[in-house]
Amino acid sequence: MYEYFEWVAGLAKTNRMMSGLLVVVTMSGMGTILALAADLVIRLTGINLGNYKKEFEDQLPGQ
Repeated sequence: MYEYFEWVAGLAKTNRMMSGLLVVVTMSGMGTILALAADLVIRLTGINLGNYKKEFEDQLPGQ
């Protein structure tokens, strides 16, 4: 893992465009992994987000 960080630091010094692209790809990959993990946790806990209804929706004034 240390070698990877050395490579990234060297890339940031030598090629800023590739370094920026690496950051974008890394962050989007991490976001995807975290979103899939959160989705798995929601499914395993049995929380149903498909039938969400605001509380007191029927009691809004002026309707």
